[in-house]
Amino acid sequence: MATAMKKFTNNFQAFLERMSLPNHGFNPVSSIKRCKFPHFPVPIAAGPDRILIRDPKHIKGKLRKMKREGLSQFKIVTDFDATLTKSFHDGRKVQASFGILKENLINPELKELIEERYRIYKFDDQNNDLNKIEKTIQMDNWISSTMAKVVESNITIDSLSKLLEEAYVIPRAQLDTFLGLCKDYHIPIYTISAGISNIIAAILDNYVDLNKYPNFHIYANEMLFNEKGDLYNFSVPHIHTFTKDDIFQKNQTYRKNHLLIGDLLHDVLTTKNIQPRFLVSVGYLNYNPGYQVEQVIYDYARKYDIVILTDESLALPELITRYVLDLESEYSLFKYLDDHIVTIDEGKNYLMDAKRKIDEIVKERENQA
Repeated sequence: MATAMKKFTNNFQAFLERMSLPNHGFNPVSSIKRCKFPHFPVPIAAGPDRILIRDPKHIKGKLRKMKREGLSQFKIVTDFDATLTKSFHDGRKVQASFGILKENLINPELKELIEERYRIYKFDDQNNDLNKIEKTIQMDNWISSTMAKVVESNITIDSLSKLLEEAYVIPRAQLDTFLGLCKDYHIPIYTISAGISNIIAAILDNYVDLNKYPNFHIYANEMLFNEKGDLYNFSVPHIHTFTKDDIFQKNQTYRKNHLLIGDLLHDVLTTKNIQPRFLVSVGYLNYNPGYQVEQVIYDYARKYDIVILTDESLALPELITRYVLDLESEYSLFKYLDDHIVTIDEGKNYLMDAKRKIDEIVKERENQA
């Protein structure tokens, strides 16, 4: 048993090195990497994108310049949860990597305590009277206390594997072709996430063979397991909304042109410490029951170069990448943008309609329960 565990540990450490995850000298988990996800359809049919672009002429100019400077200067920086995966599917909330842990804890009192602390954090996060340093301290405190409670829940490799097997995780359409394109042309992809690295790797490895993707790097919070397979801690420093920029700055390789993909307003700041030469940011404005559509649509349009309102696919990021690689014509990309642009008012109506449909499905399910 000890020999098998040692061999397994060495193999997974090699896997972590390829994935650029922190290596703490322990065996995080190979078994969770092998779990199969019953809710992980391949492929997913996607509807047409609806997009907002605050300044189409300016964005097209940046895209032309990125293409002119070529592949050697191009890299991709992305979030994971609700970015490479969907936010909702068939009216059901898709689980985030940390949510898989938080939402499936066996102890209801522990789950409620974590939810209560999360609500407090969200209040602080939205408090404009707090500066970034104060919010960072609050976030560090919330994550530290939450992770300590998760460790107290006695999670093991086996119990985590069972959680993953029951997880509801839906990738965005074209995830496989997008990642495959980047692999074939050796484009670095930096996934900077406040989620759980072990779980992110497990999800992706069920969709693509990560062993064949040396260009794909994950920086997220790692679960640490001892020789008995018991969770005893999480990696430090913790990665969260307000530390993504520092983590990226310390771990990226220098290429001066970035395609940035995210779903939260803070995600657009991930590369701010690097000051890329040309940056095109793409943001998914996903459904959130707490959003005030009238306000949030303006916030996203101001922060992101391109806002995708449809919770569907990675078609546009892939198309931009193909254009930079000179595999797609300028006409094809720009026609796609022009054909799918909507006005702010059209975007509001679309989001309100999507919200209504999701609310109806949720209500119908609650009535059937």
